[in-house]
Amino acid sequence: MSRLSVLLGGLFILLVAGGVYLFLQNFERVPEEEWIGPSAEARQNPLLAAGRFLRAMGVPVEDIDSLQGLDTLPATDEVLVITTSRLTLVESHYDRLFDWVRAGGHLIVRSRDFRWDNDREDWRMEGDHDPLLARLELGIEHVDYLGGPFEVPVSGADGPLAVNFDSWIRFTGALEDDRVIETESRTHLVHRRLGEGGVTVMGPMNFITNWNLGRHDHAEFLWHVVHLERTPARVWLVRFDEMPWLGTWLWRHAPELIVTLGLLFLAWLVAVGQRFGPLVPVAPPTRRRLLEHVEAAGHYLWRHDQRHALADDVRHALDARMCRVHPGWADLSTEERQQHLARLTGLPPTEIHELLHRHDHRHAQDFTRLIKTLETIRKQL
Repeated sequence: MSRLSVLLGGLFILLVAGGVYLFLQNFERVPEEEWIGPSAEARQNPLLAAGRFLRAMGVPVEDIDSLQGLDTLPATDEVLVITTSRLTLVESHYDRLFDWVRAGGHLIVRSRDFRWDNDREDWRMEGDHDPLLARLELGIEHVDYLGGPFEVPVSGADGPLAVNFDSWIRFTGALEDDRVIETESRTHLVHRRLGEGGVTVMGPMNFITNWNLGRHDHAEFLWHVVHLERTPARVWLVRFDEMPWLGTWLWRHAPELIVTLGLLFLAWLVAVGQRFGPLVPVAPPTRRRLLEHVEAAGHYLWRHDQRHALADDVRHALDARMCRVHPGWADLSTEERQQHLARLTGLPPTEIHELLHRHDHRHAQDFTRLIKTLETIRKQL
């Protein structure tokens, strides 16, 4: 290897080393955060984070779309959390729920929302009243907003917990034995014992949704609420309140009927799809006679008060015939034409005048007689 090659190689190495040094001195590797949004499961289930939190704390959790999908209520040592307005529930549902509570179940529900009524110019509760609050003899009022979070004392917690309640509402009618959470002259939560179980009522539970559970002390507060009665064997989270569509309801309650109807439909398709014997030939379309078209056109003109057009066509044909047979016909006046036709046909001039100029025929018989007479004259001349 020559000295020049060694020098060039060394120079190249120095340039590369210098470039690497400058790059490391001027650039730094840093992490970059990018918001990717919630997952598809989180978008479909607003209580996904609450369920995962309780499972991580050792409490089994079941997620259901609505109470309509809960054919049988949970065991009496379990907790049922309904985060909806319960607009699809009827009195029979509440009877079952309260019987379940008295047997030992723990029911956690939220109150219904208030909506502004333009007609009344006041706040009005969804559905006008809440059957569950009525059974508990609890009232609810819409009050002025107070910003949160609120520091609330909770039994079993190390200190007050910061919870961002919906401060637009206030419960009234709580009994002395009820466990309540109050702040700023507002009652945010009421827990009442019923038989062997209990009912916990609070405002809209937005603080346990995916977006809010990690804020303030919401997760710890949820933990204490589900343990108000006892350590639950399982927690059921109801996330929606819509009625299922008819197909889902039928499949859930009568799958045998759906399967039977499906098999009958397939059998019907097989039956109607079979062909016996040759195909029936398609008859060629019938061709109408020219006279039928002429007759139809005449009826159309008659119905639309265009009978004068039919008479004028026959008169024009008679006039053309006279021009060919009798030279000088075109030079005659109207009066002379009438006199000439009267001499040729032997008809009175007054009748000839009606044949050539009358347009007020109202009866089909008179009109038919007119056309027939004109045609007879045309053929005889």
